[in-house]
Amino acid sequence: MFSNLFTKFKRTVNKAAHKRKEGSQSLQSDYKNYGEVIPSSKKVDYKKSLIVVLVLIVIALIIVTVHISISVIQFNFKTFPGSINKETEVNNQQIRTVLLTVLDRPDDTHSFVDAVSILSYNIDTKKVSIFSINPDLKVYSTRLGKDLNIRTAFNEISNIENKTQYFLEGIESLLAIKIDNYVITDIRTYNNFSKLIAPINISIDKEIKDQDTKNLPDKQYREWGSGNTVLKGSDTLEFLASNSNGRDDQLNRQSNVMKKYLLNIFNIQNILNIPDVLKIMKDEYFYTDFKKDEIIELAMDFIDLKEGEINTSFTKAMSYYSVYAVSYYPIFTVNYNILDKEVADVFSNINIFKEQARIEILNGSSIKGLASNRARWISNTGARVIKVGNSFENEEKTKVYCENFQKYKITLNAIQRIFNNKVEIINKDYDQRHVGDIIVVIGDDY
Repeated sequence: MFSNLFTKFKRTVNKAAHKRKEGSQSLQSDYKNYGEVIPSSKKVDYKKSLIVVLVLIVIALIIVTVHISISVIQFNFKTFPGSINKETEVNNQQIRTVLLTVLDRPDDTHSFVDAVSILSYNIDTKKVSIFSINPDLKVYSTRLGKDLNIRTAFNEISNIENKTQYFLEGIESLLAIKIDNYVITDIRTYNNFSKLIAPINISIDKEIKDQDTKNLPDKQYREWGSGNTVLKGSDTLEFLASNSNGRDDQLNRQSNVMKKYLLNIFNIQNILNIPDVLKIMKDEYFYTDFKKDEIIELAMDFIDLKEGEINTSFTKAMSYYSVYAVSYYPIFTVNYNILDKEVADVFSNINIFKEQARIEILNGSSIKGLASNRARWISNTGARVIKVGNSFENEEKTKVYCENFQKYKITLNAIQRIFNNKVEIINKDYDQRHVGDIIVVIGDDY
């Protein structure tokens, strides 16, 4: 049988060779019903057409790239009116933490904080932290010496004062973390911006139905069933504003949407819409103290970002309780023991934890309770504070004593950051009684 098949195959090959030799243009008999051979002239036309299409695609890509590049080059961010530009105190920052705020502005003289979140990126660990905050919490402003309600803070801070700096410091005090930059927009601008963003896939725990979405700029009612869904950019504002399932559910959704945005940041639709996004930022209510090169650098760091590298959380209801206040909005005060655990779970640095430095914090300033306050900040980085107390002497400048600097380098860098890089690192043992590996003596210039 195999011999017969081989003989037939040889005959077929010889027959095909014979036909080619005679210059025949017909197909072999087994393929006659499938049409004629494509003439060589048509093959040439097909190749030419393919080349033309490829050239047009390349030209289109070049035009789009040039258009995007020109838009980026010509664009510059606006800082918030009345704010003071901060110069970066240390080059090559290893952590960049941003305060994101969305305002509800019913008129030009009143602004209410409708949403506020923290986005932090650690270059060393490649970890992103996202934390959404209930805007009805009360925070203490050290600079103003009084409590502020987050939601109404922009109305409570006088126009001649630096609203952004005071507001930022209030959020820092609440979470006991260092914040580097701010981004402030309003509901209408965010709505226009979100319509340009590519759709994202997101999981919904409970069905969402909130009639209050009709009060938003687009005046549209939206609802979503539980399970996985594709969230269009045009529906994002309604999705984030809906709180029919309670504040925890809403804040959790806000953190998860931000996470999905970061994972989808280099979607082709987002890239093509860069000029339109920049135009919205230029013409509408959008302010930040970021420099353009800082934003580009931060975005480039997110190219290879994986889902497991993003931690999300929010101010859970168990971490605060209602207080009586004469206010249109509810006001809550914080249980810091619970809140700090939530914050540390998201923002702590595993490399600091691994160094296992024992830290003592002593108050050498004239401000009562400052050591306990800064102990929260240091603990939230993942460090271990073993003692809080008072120094034997008053200090003008904050000093950090550590005999083995190289062993606790990451921890010491975190402490430097908390104290605005103003501390004096002393590479020797503290001369008073202690058991810690690092002794922080806080001075008046903290």
